[in-house]
Amino acid sequence: MSLSAALRVRGILLGKMTGMWIAANAGLTAIAAPPSLFLNPATIPFTSGRLQLFNLPHQDVWLQVNSFNAMSRATPVTLWATYYSIHRAQAVANGQPLLDLRGQPLGPRLSREDWCHAALEGTVQIMEFGGRTSVYNFAGRGNTPQTDCSPFFSSLSSSTLERVNRVRFALAKNSYGQGTDGYRLVPYRTIAVDRTQIPIGSVIYIPEARGKIVTLPSGDRVFHDGFFFAADVGSGIKGNHIDIFIGTSMKNPFPFITSRSTGTFRAFLIQDADIRQALFALHRSGR
Repeated sequence: MSLSAALRVRGILLGKMTGMWIAANAGLTAIAAPPSLFLNPATIPFTSGRLQLFNLPHQDVWLQVNSFNAMSRATPVTLWATYYSIHRAQAVANGQPLLDLRGQPLGPRLSREDWCHAALEGTVQIMEFGGRTSVYNFAGRGNTPQTDCSPFFSSLSSSTLERVNRVRFALAKNSYGQGTDGYRLVPYRTIAVDRTQIPIGSVIYIPEARGKIVTLPSGDRVFHDGFFFAADVGSGIKGNHIDIFIGTSMKNPFPFITSRSTGTFRAFLIQDADIRQALFALHRSGR
């Protein structure tokens, strides 16, 4: 996320001060992180208490959650996880067009395989002719299938494939695309959930994610604090299945993600106003 992007926490626009975004109203303090620093939640001193916003070397930021509030409520849940990312593709002259909900072409065309991966992932970053990069997001489904994606996804059920084949797109408003209910996608923070099981806007804490190194799209590496935010849904996300957004990476950084329903793990639904407001701000802000 660019430092030029304003975050809003509790309705207060964060101010810019010596290149740092300060979110004092939510207990956040932004500090500059030295190059190649690994932000380890076990060792970094948190001068602001529970929450801290780091400016990273490559114009990215990282929100670090240090601890729960003593009064926080944590409800245990059993989950299993998959992961999803932005599909990267090169525009082609004669391929499948990206259609909007009215069935009108949006501009770029993709190979059938790239189109199918874009439809399945829900977001695609396209290198267009002339070198311009654009991002397109899932916008809904048309009444009729555009193509047949079964040759590329042999493990998907026929009902899921039928939905994938009817995907329509819209130009994204930011670098990683939109989730649901107006939220933007944030790498290593956003999770897609079954909203009948986990309400959108919920905070999920996964102990097995805490302390794992993740590489952000900027190239900066940080230690994850274990907190995620429910800001997306998916046609294949049902029951206790969650899908973790990992940005532009294709590599799963979390051992607890097995992509099997039998690979369950323990997590917690956290009710903590400060943590929720900070993660809400990340998902409402940005370019």
